[in-house]
Amino acid sequence: MIGPAGAYFAWLFSLVVGRSILLIPILLFGWALSVVFNKTKFQQKPYIKIISGALAFTTLSGLFALSAPQASFRVEYGGIMGAWLASDILLPYLGRVGGYLTALTLLVLSFSLASDFLFIPFMIYLARKSFGVSQQVVEQGSEIY
Repeated sequence: MIGPAGAYFAWLFSLVVGRSILLIPILLFGWALSVVFNKTKFQQKPYIKIISGALAFTTLSGLFALSAPQASFRVEYGGIMGAWLASDILLPYLGRVGGYLTALTLLVLSFSLASDFLFIPFMIYLARKSFGVSQQVVEQGSEIY
């Protein structure tokens, strides 16, 4: 969307979701990478990506609204949706720390659903790398003594 219609749409969307509008290029880049580097040729259904993308926007809006220094800045940081989520759901029921933990957990889960990124192969890769590093440390330590 270019021109006045695009400008009005961007303003309305930024009013609703606040600073989480910056998630759009990151999400699109992640989807492009998953298409290019998909070795299993498994593609999720489009409605799963749309729902998880909407959950990511909502969660990130709430997270930005929680990080506002004062309650009056919640709409500016998280938009209308984030201010509602932070003021009416996260803070009264979970507190600040519980709200952060819940929002971060939902954000990680929604990103994993939206981007076809699987955490288990990544964790196996990290475990193998850390095991290799620990083996090198043990070998170098045994050479010293």
